[in-house]
Amino acid sequence: MKKVVVGLLIVFAYLAVYFYINLNVSGLVALFSSLDLFFDAALLRDIPAMLEAVNSRSLNGYVLIVSMILSSVIFVLFTLMVNYKNLRKPGWFKGFKWLDLLFTLSFAVGCALLVAFLLIYIFPDFINSMPVEVQEVFASMAATSPWLMLLTVGVFAPVAEEVLFRGAIFNVLKNRINAGVAIVVSAVLFAAFHMNWYQASYALVLGLVLGLIAYKSGSLILPIIFHMVYNILVSLPELLPKSLMDFLFIESYVFPVLGLLFFNAGLVYFLDRKVDVEESPVGDEVLS
Repeated sequence: MKKVVVGLLIVFAYLAVYFYINLNVSGLVALFSSLDLFFDAALLRDIPAMLEAVNSRSLNGYVLIVSMILSSVIFVLFTLMVNYKNLRKPGWFKGFKWLDLLFTLSFAVGCALLVAFLLIYIFPDFINSMPVEVQEVFASMAATSPWLMLLTVGVFAPVAEEVLFRGAIFNVLKNRINAGVAIVVSAVLFAAFHMNWYQASYALVLGLVLGLIAYKSGSLILPIIFHMVYNILVSLPELLPKSLMDFLFIESYVFPVLGLLFFNAGLVYFLDRKVDVEESPVGDEVLS
């Protein structure tokens, strides 16, 4: 029992560190971007107006992008330093098989196509459940630079989130309780982490899929690759012509059909895959 309690405390400690870093980095970047306001005599005499101006700067696309990138890098470095003795062990950055990579990509593409189809074309009104503040954040980043936004949500955010959920949290729960609990709890926390029903609805399913891949392959690299591919693909409809998306999704049904095929291929493969018993060193197979 003590082992379980300690494990849960470690999990919440990781979450606390993640949010602490994010809040502080966001605040510092917003403050730095607002330094010129402190030389405005009119604003200095009107504190509410000053606070409103600073808050407005904090929602600037470049400020949001820089904040997300910096906080992601800092958290990843922190977690890797804490776990430096385990980084070559299963659950972290061990080697993986070519088939694992192939079906991880298949799984990611399938999930992305199906989620996009369901949320954009089948349940389009469901997006209204996303808080206005979250919509404003994505809109601000996209308006600033669609490609910088894609870099942020498609590379930096997935790495940080996977290091947190399928790296630190998953491994703590797996080692102190069992793999089943680790997969489910890390998925639930991953869904709750998004703090809105819209993203949590599919984040829970994605969390279970990512946990399955992490457990069966023993490598954190594959969930990171999955998360990157997924985030990039679900962002593309915002960058591509609507007429092309409509044709591929609802006129020809090419993407939904491919989504089902790729998703089922990945699911069957990883459900059937046996867990590696022996520890594989980094550099094995693909990483050599």
